[in-house]
Amino acid sequence: MRSSRLLVTIRLAYLLGIAATLLWAPVRGGPSGNLFLRTFDRWDSAWFHRIVEHGYSTRQSAAFLPVYPLVVRGVAWVVRNDVAAGMLVSLAAAAAAVVLLERIARRHLPPGGARTATVLFALYPLAFVFTAFYSDALFILFVAVALDAAERGRAVLAGLAGALAVDTRLLGLALVPALVILFWPSWRRLAAVLLLPLGLGLWLLYCHIHFGDAFATSHAEEQYWQRLAPSPHAYWHELRAWEASFSNLLFHLPAHGPYPDYVVLAVKNLFDLAFLVAGICLSVLAWRRVGPALASFSWATLVLVVGAPATDEVLVSLPRFLLADLPLFLVLASLLERRPRERELVYAGFAAIGAATAVGFARGVGII
Repeated sequence: MRSSRLLVTIRLAYLLGIAATLLWAPVRGGPSGNLFLRTFDRWDSAWFHRIVEHGYSTRQSAAFLPVYPLVVRGVAWVVRNDVAAGMLVSLAAAAAAVVLLERIARRHLPPGGARTATVLFALYPLAFVFTAFYSDALFILFVAVALDAAERGRAVLAGLAGALAVDTRLLGLALVPALVILFWPSWRRLAAVLLLPLGLGLWLLYCHIHFGDAFATSHAEEQYWQRLAPSPHAYWHELRAWEASFSNLLFHLPAHGPYPDYVVLAVKNLFDLAFLVAGICLSVLAWRRVGPALASFSWATLVLVVGAPATDEVLVSLPRFLLADLPLFLVLASLLERRPRERELVYAGFAAIGAATAVGFARGVGII
């Protein structure tokens, strides 16, 4: 419970601080109504809000899977405010997830390392989603439940949590190799892994009945969010985009005046690339430091994200998606365990970048 109190305290402090920046420097098109509740009411939040209120009324809404909107709708029936319900679900899910993260960490790291992992998780640069109308925290909770249950041999619970993760975000399929490794060679336990494709199948069936298109989610991602299907062309596009980003920053910075859009996009692409490189490095170390099961989850997560690049910001949302890659926090904590100075520097860096990204997001910048 100590770790959950720490996370809630940190995230609420960030929320209050960012809300204050909007009071001092209001932005056009900023949050209307209750500022405290709507500081991070941006971008995909509007889609979740629409689904909670009206269901899947458009094909574009199919890009957002149903578990989070259903949970928020249930909570909103009690609190009588959709945005408040979305924020409460996110914060409560994050508080529960960090408890499970600490429990998983204690099985792989000494107590000090487990504590470090929870602080890194609470301070992660994109962790402002824990107080936003976003599905990330609930997805992470299901991932944490699945991994924790699997490591304790509770196959049915792990399978159910994995199915809920898949129906919260398709990235939940990254759990499959981890669960297979943890349950092997027990066929009885391996059968629980089938709950994940079953959960996906139920969503595909709903899309087929409701939209007349079982693959409405991937089609919406491709049409409205310009995500490319995995292919050699998609990977070549990623490489060319990064080369162009370096070129734009090195040779095309303006001598005066505002930065043009292509420079801003270049910064975003290189920001995403930095997180990808860090994720790859930590995933390589994960195999020896936290075991093949958790390492396989990290690798599967990276493959699924990199395998579907967007046309402009090729790794859009990757830094946010890595928030659910819990083994990375364990590996980073293990590296910092006996390096107190480096640990404090990482804490400070996470906090500073987190403040900048949170302010940017609250002011309508497409950080995630």
